[in-house]
Amino acid sequence: MTTRAPWWLVAVAVACAAQTASECDGLVPGLTSASADARERAARTLYKRCPVDVTGAMGNLRASLRKSVELGNANAGALLLLGRYRDAETREFLEQRVAATAPKLKLDPWQKPVPVGLAAAVAAVSAGSPNARERLKEALKPVEEAEFLTSVLPSIQDNKSLDMLLALLVDERTVSTGVPSGATPRRRIADLAADGLASRFSLTEFKVRPGDRYTRGELEQIRRLVTAKLR
Repeated sequence: MTTRAPWWLVAVAVACAAQTASECDGLVPGLTSASADARERAARTLYKRCPVDVTGAMGNLRASLRKSVELGNANAGALLLLGRYRDAETREFLEQRVAATAPKLKLDPWQKPVPVGLAAAVAAVSAGSPNARERLKEALKPVEEAEFLTSVLPSIQDNKSLDMLLALLVDERTVSTGVPSGATPRRRIADLAADGLASRFSLTEFKVRPGDRYTRGELEQIRRLVTAKLR
């Protein structure tokens, strides 16, 4: 007798490079699976691989994302995806969680966990909640929260928040992300922010060098380019 793999494992495997609506739609049941691992994988894959125009057309996604968060999904993708919607119900759902300090979430496995309230705030400002900006400002201080912000810059759809987060470009604190274990020099928050902002604004005139450090001149260049986009 042939044993079939669980539906959610098949869906997640197929969606490693999901681009189409049908592939992305196949991940939605995983958000509310009884398996915590399946919920996390589905949220991360949907966030990383499914374009905004695709998720926006998926009528069943919002309710599944909210349910996934309520089930305790430990991947920040579930909350971040809600930032793609601007309806009042979604904003209220996110705003209720901005002040929360627990549980802690990750977007990528190698990241240090951050409070659920930070992920909720990132989503909330994009969903149209200006009051959540203060939580992003606070996140500039703890290094693990600042590092998290650099990883989600491409998804933030609020110009005032992005203008405030340009402060990341002068953050000289080093992190382990972006280079092999033990390699030097380590990248800085500023380098990760430059990558994230270049992606967010599709800055083809800025030469992205993943894994490398940028010069002060390059960081100033990207600050000027982004500032022009925000005005």
